[in-house]
Amino acid sequence: MPDPLGQILQVLGARIARTNPLTFEIDLGFAIDLGVVTIERARMRLPVSPLGPPELTAFAASISVPSTIEGRGYLEINNREFKGQIDVSLVPLKLRLAAGLGIADIPASKGGPATGVIITLELELPVAIPLAQSGFGIYGFLGLFAMHYARDETGINSLTPALAWLKDRAKGDPTNIDAWKPEINKWGFGLGAILGTMEGGIIFNVKGMVLLELPGPRLLLIMRANLLAVLPDLKDGEAEGTFLCVIDLDFGRGRLTIGMSIDFKITPLIEIQIPVEAYFNLTQGNDWHVYLGTMPGEEVGMTLPGPIHANILQVFDGAGYVMISGHGIPAYKGWMPSMA
Repeated sequence: MPDPLGQILQVLGARIARTNPLTFEIDLGFAIDLGVVTIERARMRLPVSPLGPPELTAFAASISVPSTIEGRGYLEINNREFKGQIDVSLVPLKLRLAAGLGIADIPASKGGPATGVIITLELELPVAIPLAQSGFGIYGFLGLFAMHYARDETGINSLTPALAWLKDRAKGDPTNIDAWKPEINKWGFGLGAILGTMEGGIIFNVKGMVLLELPGPRLLLIMRANLLAVLPDLKDGEAEGTFLCVIDLDFGRGRLTIGMSIDFKITPLIEIQIPVEAYFNLTQGNDWHVYLGTMPGEEVGMTLPGPIHANILQVFDGAGYVMISGHGIPAYKGWMPSMA
């Protein structure tokens, strides 16, 4: 006999913080539909030593009014920070607004006292603004302001940390405040747009942002593009492509880094993954490299992105790379691409 409580409540995770005070945290998933509002998840914290009352530290819910409004939001409260995001669509107007807010108290032990603030905004328009006769239109705008906040690249061991941050931590969205952390004397200002083809952005759409980080200064061009095209010769086939690109110009360190990740597939014909990485030291003319795929391994302690990979008709499976450098290439360790 099914457990009715288990159908509406599920424990997603639990952990113990072995610090003073000793606390126990539990993540709960809900399936509680209150009609208009649906409670999705929550996090509870219980101080164990010394024993204290339970605290609600995270909460997520969604709202749905048919033909009127659809929305979802969450709020997370930590010891010295609270942050949350909300995403609301006004159905009659076909207008979508997403906003995020984070506020952190930075203690003296981390360079404070100071208050960190991050604000993000994304607006999607009901009708595209045409870009002359190009066949493309502007579907929305992006904005970001960060004071005493920085992109969280903690633990990222990559030749292109900004691309790894965008792909793995920000999930392709630079306005994802979960990918930012409080850090004293760090500033960020971002402006961007959502572009797409005029039929509705289904065939091709791109979300891009120009991000200025201080001190440095450091200028980043961040882009995520999606390609979707129905192929008339294949009854159930379609072409899908995701392109991530980050151009990172760090004036303070005098370097330019370009990272791209291309993932394209035509089901069931072909699958291709292409990592591209380029680095130029603007103060030393011979310190540069361009990698179109790489061998597996590391370079100066940094993880290489790996080879180009292609699978054709599920028969041919191959990998390879082209590496050009002005200051030498890591020693070859006997790796050969597999062929099938």
